[in-house]
Amino acid sequence: MWALNVPSKIHIHMWRVTNEFVPTLQNLRARKLVVNTLYPECRAKEETVSHLFRDCIFTQQVLRELGVINSTTNRESNWKKWLALEFENYSNEACKIRAISFRAFWYNHNKIYHEGIRERAHEIMGFINAYCLEITQIGIIAQNKEGLVMASCTYPWENILDLIMAYARAYLEANKAAHGMALEGRIYENPQYWMEEVSRTVEGLVNRVRNGGDMAVNWIS
Repeated sequence: MWALNVPSKIHIHMWRVTNEFVPTLQNLRARKLVVNTLYPECRAKEETVSHLFRDCIFTQQVLRELGVINSTTNRESNWKKWLALEFENYSNEACKIRAISFRAFWYNHNKIYHEGIRERAHEIMGFINAYCLEITQIGIIAQNKEGLVMASCTYPWENILDLIMAYARAYLEANKAAHGMALEGRIYENPQYWMEEVSRTVEGLVNRVRNGGDMAVNWIS
């Protein structure tokens, strides 16, 4: 679970769902906070973690359209163990979609309760697909001292194994963007922006990764 290339908030929410640490109506009734536990999305079964994120016909419809289908051979009755078995058999992409879907279904759940709005299946799918695309890229934005955007670019999120590498790639791409602006003649008499130069050590490491080199190196501060 923690090895998935998704934002930390997705990891944290997934951990909460896996351990049933989310305030479903079943959990709220156990604390004598509600009486009715019928899940309002389908109005067919009690709102449990397993129903909301797996068994509900609405949930199954969305996941099926996204190409994520529950195993027909997984007979585990315990939710946490069932989910672990599913993730063992999923591809990395399917695991990522499932993890993001947990966030999307919970967001829909909260909109029903707090705003009385039900998202349609294609809207949930659109959110999940857009989120998957968003986290596969890193963006660089250059602004002047007034906060106006002077340049921007994106590049694929590839071979980013940790936060240090993410910063290194961001600095390197920002440096390249600044040099590109200079080559295009965007040089001011009194410069209104600056880009931090990446160290030779970091630049070398980034280039090694980009060229498929070994990541087993020591970072030098």
